[in-house]
Amino acid sequence: MTTKEMISALKLKGYKVKARQRTDGGWLITEINGTKYSAAKGNERARNLLGITQSAKRVAQQKYNVDQYIRGKKKIRTLDAETKKVLRSVQRTWRKNQVKGKITAANVKRHIKEYGWDEALAYLRRQKRYGQGYAYEKNVEYLAQYIEDIAQSIADEEAKQQALTCASIIRDYTGSFKERWINMIYNIWYGVRESGFTPESAKEAIRTTYDVMKS
Repeated sequence: MTTKEMISALKLKGYKVKARQRTDGGWLITEINGTKYSAAKGNERARNLLGITQSAKRVAQQKYNVDQYIRGKKKIRTLDAETKKVLRSVQRTWRKNQVKGKITAANVKRHIKEYGWDEALAYLRRQKRYGQGYAYEKNVEYLAQYIEDIAQSIADEEAKQQALTCASIIRDYTGSFKERWINMIYNIWYGVRESGFTPESAKEAIRTTYDVMKS
């Protein structure tokens, strides 16, 4: 279970959870029911509350990452063959699709030092998907939440439920959601807000959102 999934699970159980996003796109739980946590202690507490146990292999890997990199006992001078291969693949994808920015070995080493090898590889996988035109998962979630917030202001119950369903469908498409859809759909729902949250504008926004996702 990912940290994001743990946050959702805790909220469903009635816990009040606060979290912050790390530079690699992952999440750290910083507060549960008013109790604040530092580093990864909040994630550990969440696992305990949900009854999630980590495998011995995962625990050993995390300890190795902390001992060798996070505590500064060992500098990362070079990347292993697998990580280099993934990095080169990401760089080719970005160049091919003319994505602005650059992914370098230094970026990856920094992620390894701060979060470990597994998170660094996850970071590279996210960057490759972005280079292929797919939206970051966090941005899809923000969009779904934006539509849900607007739905709460729609007085007509039928239109409100249809808007909530639209947000849910967007989440279902997280793995294949295109980056170019993001701003288009934001603009569509901004129009609902500007209209005063009328049911007519909401239903039109829903139809248009689905049309965008077919393009």
